[in-house]
Amino acid sequence: MIRPSPAPGPDAPHPPALSNGHIVAEGGKEAAERYAAGLARGDLPSLRQVQRQMHLGQPRAREVRSYLDVLARSNGHAAGGQVMPP
Repeated sequence: MIRPSPAPGPDAPHPPALSNGHIVAEGGKEAAERYAAGLARGDLPSLRQVQRQMHLGQPRAREVRSYLDVLARSNGHAAGGQVMPP
């Protein structure tokens, strides 16, 4: 007999969520700190750069890079360092 796992209680820790409801990728906060200066300028690190410097596999690095893209866009920058119109 397969029993369903119990639902997490109200006190269970929840991963931080972005304003759009998506969950921050594991390693996203560390990457945001590491690349903060570049993100402020609108520079988004390459996928390979994230993989190498953060010691992540490709799937996790993609999640982290997507999170960094969201952060860059929230600062008014589009991917590639272009400033988004107001």
